Amino acid sequence: MDQDYVDYNPVYPLYVKQFTRGFSVHRMADDARIATIIVRDMSQVAGYQWDPITGKFLSIFYKDGTVRIYDGFRSGRLVSLLRASSNGAVSGIWDRIELLHSEENIKDWSIDHDVTEMMPKMVKFARDSRQLCVVPYTLPSDVWRPQAADDTNALLDAHVIRCHDSLSVMFDGEFTISIQLAAIPSPLVKFVSAQHQYLAFYQDGSVERFDLANLVKDPFSLRLLKNVITMRQLHRYLQDHIELIQRDLLQPYDEFLERCCQGAFGGYDLLREQLIDLMLVGDVTPELEDWLVNSMGEKNLKRWRKLGTDAYHKTLQVLTLACLPACERLISLGQRCTGNLLSRQLTLQLPLLPPIDCLQFFLKNVLEAIASLSSQQRLLGSFLDWFDDRVRESIDEDYKLRFNLHDNSSLGPDTASYLQLRLRNSSPEFSSVSDLTHSLASTTDCVSSLDSILNDALTSKINISHEAHNKMNDIFCDLMDLTVIKTNNPTGTATGLENGLILLATKSQVILLDPQSLMILAQLPLQIPLTYLEKEREFVSSTTTMATSTTTTQDMITRAYWQHTTLQLELQGSQQGPIKTAIDYQVTPNGDQWSLAVLYCTLYCSYYGYGMDRRFW
Repeated sequence: MDQDYVDYNPVYPLYVKQFTRGFSVHRMADDARIATIIVRDMSQVAGYQWDPITGKFLSIFYKDGTVRIYDGFRSGRLVSLLRASSNGAVSGIWDRIELLHSEENIKDWSIDHDVTEMMPKMVKFARDSRQLCVVPYTLPSDVWRPQAADDTNALLDAHVIRCHDSLSVMFDGEFTISIQLAAIPSPLVKFVSAQHQYLAFYQDGSVERFDLANLVKDPFSLRLLKNVITMRQLHRYLQDHIELIQRDLLQPYDEFLERCCQGAFGGYDLLREQLIDLMLVGDVTPELEDWLVNSMGEKNLKRWRKLGTDAYHKTLQVLTLACLPACERLISLGQRCTGNLLSRQLTLQLPLLPPIDCLQFFLKNVLEAIASLSSQQRLLGSFLDWFDDRVRESIDEDYKLRFNLHDNSSLGPDTASYLQLRLRNSSPEFSSVSDLTHSLASTTDCVSSLDSILNDALTSKINISHEAHNKMNDIFCDLMDLTVIKTNNPTGTATGLENGLILLATKSQVILLDPQSLMILAQLPLQIPLTYLEKEREFVSSTTTMATSTTTTQDMITRAYWQHTTLQLELQGSQQGPIKTAIDYQVTPNGDQWSLAVLYCTLYCSYYGYGMDRRFW
């Protein structure tokens, strides 16, 4: 990447430029730096690009296949990390495609309704520094992917990455497909996007073109993509919440009992037998009394009650408020995908349908876990009421018992049942939650099956062509740089970077190219005024006459790059330094054709430490 190159924001008057330790975002009005993005190793950067719709975010592509999205307004903070491809990325493009609702698409969707959109909004559980909280459920991509309003078209995000021997496309920051390609024929000059065509120009004059038009026009593939992405998100949501139950609710409770019962008393079996003797005949051994007073005490008794209550009560909350709604959505989406695939089988041969029975089996296990834990929670409550009396009686001889086995017929059986359930090696107390972990793993087969079907469907919709004809090689030989310009402004004049036409600069000419057909619309020899070649003393002379004749520059150019429609050239210099010039081109419609003309030229030549600008109209 060129140190002098800046990438202008497509929406706001901002630009981003590279420096030795990363990227900086500047205002165009006063060049003030408003954000800095630090990159540890700039040699690992394969490319970068502004968000083409909102202009608020910047995607940086790395050679290891990752894409980092930064907020260009909030001090350049990282908002998302995407693993879009494997190692070997050469360049990348961030494209945002507006999905238009055509009459054919609306008709095709008329009997295919997404029931999950009518369900209540989901919540998620998260732990802060002290407790477990319920917060609204949002996706990580919601930060950088604007949600479409009811009256607007949806957006399809595509991060397109050209690797050494493959093409990777990540859709909506979630689903990635990889297509094996031939190795890159020669060094890549630039990888650009124009009218949702992705073109890779190489130094040998060959051009690769990738097209998502067939995918965007296929409602079946788009629906399948949306459903599979949502199912993957829900599957990850379930994994996160079951891990949260295990890590933040059950594990602290198990570790506490392991330490207080197994470690402090000498084993679950011995403690269980002595507690049952205490309950049935009131017999207290010296070891048991010492444990009740010194090891357990009021402090650990309160902790047992708190950890046990949280383990049951909050686990039931997570299963009821988070896992059950996610299961319902998964089953609905799985059935919707099955319906879409069955409808396509009328005309196409598709692989076997995904096994959605595992989703219903997981829902059944969740319901059974809720019933089992609710029953066990009652046993825990009865045990803690009885155990609280026993501990306080051991501490205070004057303590009056509050619970009596004779007055409460269920207290004794419930307490004995909990002792048998909990105080034993490999306790089955939370086996129902462990079963959820195993049954959730089996649902991966369903999601993986849909992933495979979707991957085949999307791969078949991507058009790939490689233009390497001799004629094209001759035209694009000595290619130095190219840019994409927009042509849809009121005056019809190209003024900036956006979807539209392509301007190429070779050492001999400037070419205006149609990205759809690769047809040359206009050509202009690359020439500059003869004044540039005059002696250096003439540049500082107050009587210098501006020459109007021109000369070719093929043997003079050492470097070139585009900024909007301005071609920045660095020419061979003298002892005082190189000569730099900028040539602005005007692209205007001319009937069915386009015309390409030089608007003006600007010269900068250093002479004894002084810089001078010369503008030729």
